[in-house]
Amino acid sequence: MLYVLHATEATRRRRIGLMGMNNQHDDRALFALREFFRNSLGFQLPPLPAPPRTAKNLDKACSALLDFPIASLHANAGLANRAPLRSEAVTDAMRRQLRGASNEKVAAALEGLVADYVEKRDRRTRVLELAAQEIMQGSASIDADRFLDEDWMAFFKSKVDHLATDESKLFFGKVLAGEIKRPGSFSKRSLNILAEMGPGVGHLFDTLCNISTVVSTRHVRVMTLGLGDVGENSLEEFGLPFEALNHLIEAGLIFSEYNTYVDMPHAALGHPFELGGDFYCLHVTEERQAELDTPGKRAAALGAVPGVTLSAAGRELRAIVAKRTVHAYVQRLATGFAEIGFDLQRA
Repeated sequence: MLYVLHATEATRRRRIGLMGMNNQHDDRALFALREFFRNSLGFQLPPLPAPPRTAKNLDKACSALLDFPIASLHANAGLANRAPLRSEAVTDAMRRQLRGASNEKVAAALEGLVADYVEKRDRRTRVLELAAQEIMQGSASIDADRFLDEDWMAFFKSKVDHLATDESKLFFGKVLAGEIKRPGSFSKRSLNILAEMGPGVGHLFDTLCNISTVVSTRHVRVMTLGLGDVGENSLEEFGLPFEALNHLIEAGLIFSEYNTYVDMPHAALGHPFELGGDFYCLHVTEERQAELDTPGKRAAALGAVPGVTLSAAGRELRAIVAKRTVHAYVQRLATGFAEIGFDLQRA
């Protein structure tokens, strides 16, 4: 069950500010939707401490996953106390398929259909609960820049219907929360990879993310400066031997070119960068101050940093991984940076 935040409708309206007539109409519809969830499912969507577009994205997600057409609420708020309308279409389809069948066959079909739907509803409800919790724990200061894509939501729903473990539901809840807050954060390809990711690949991906560095939004990598060639198992001591990297390539999480190179212009100028969930800065060592005395020289020294690069899907899914610092890796990387004239320090 979703946690209920005890706040009045008036309080929620104050949080999302003044709206025009159309938004007021939408607000009544969303309130009716919340009432439907409370009356028929036994829980109430939280009046989120979130900007209006983010809150409406959550309502849209609930409408899609729980089979309640939000558009119908605009016509009649009294629909809040009736069953989802899509069940009427299902009933008509079954009536046509089972015309002339025995009572026993009809009863068995109905029992199987209801059991399957209830199981799927439980999975969707759990994912919604986890997504709502994730949103409530985050910052409420930034609104979503657009509304959820309906095609993406339908694809997401098809994946949720086949989840079995609590861990997979947790990850999909995090993905949904991220997409609600920032639509476009997770591609359909990423959803496919996440749905198909077994525990073995999942563990390897966690290991990879723990030592990954965000060089820029398009470059997230495991730097191997000072570690050597990954084709010769230089990452084996950190749980990523050559064979493990092959599994991550097959899963579509990293590129097949093991040793790629990228420059670090922002780090060369002293800007912090993320490494395994923490932030670090590079400073020129005392011994190299005279040699690296200009921004251009420092940028040139960081112009070809080797590493294993995450794919677009890998970059997206990295956002839902709870990363931890691997001190042995940080120390080895610090040695590599020191060899080219930089101190690696916590920001």
